[in-house]
Amino acid sequence: MIANQKKPHTIGEELIKPCVLKATQRILGEDAEQKMNFSSLSNNTVKRRIDDIAAGIMSQIINKVKLSPFFAISCDESTGIVNCAQLIVCVRYIGGDIIQKEILYSQSLTAGTTFC
Repeated sequence: MIANQKKPHTIGEELIKPCVLKATQRILGEDAEQKMNFSSLSNNTVKRRIDDIAAGIMSQIINKVKLSPFFAISCDESTGIVNCAQLIVCVRYIGGDIIQKEILYSQSLTAGTTFC
């Protein structure tokens, strides 16, 4: 939910966890609060979970591409609304009866883009 709202994931440990612990203690008691306190929302834990989810999604995309009889890889540079240049690599493949498109890689570029 925090990521969907585009908020920093540290807000979970700083704001949400204390609220949940207080609500748990009032509704379910001290024992339940102690059990909930073991849920880690630290920066490292959340980052590791995000990395694990990203690796799983990438693995699923690669498997779908391998199953496709045809695929195409394209790369392009783009400039965002704050003039931040980005390199984007996409793959198109046949998934079922339709052509799917997924972003494989995105990286901010240190140099700017030029118009040809």
